[in-house]
Amino acid sequence: MLGSFFLIILIVISIIIFKSLLIFIIIRILKYPIRTAVLTGLALAQVGEFSFVLAQEGMTYHLLESNLYNIFLASLPGFLKNITCL
Repeated sequence: MLGSFFLIILIVISIIIFKSLLIFIIIRILKYPIRTAVLTGLALAQVGEFSFVLAQEGMTYHLLESNLYNIFLASLPGFLKNITCL
C-alpha cells in the first residue's frame, strides 16, 4: 500500500517536471523571457480530463493492464490539481 503511494507520487512529480521542462525549453527557443517560459511550463504541465477517455480506451483494447490503469487513475488528481497551486 505504502509502496503504491510513493510510486504514484513519483509518477506525478516526474511527469510534471518533464512536461514543465520540455515546455520551458520550447518557449526559450522561441526567445520569450525566462519568467514567461517558467509560468507557461507550469501552467501547461497539467494532464487534461481527456486522459480518462484515453485510459479507458486503452483498457478496452487491452493496451493497459488493470494495475497500471489503477495507478494512472490514482495519479490523475495530482495532475489535475497542480494548476490550481499557481
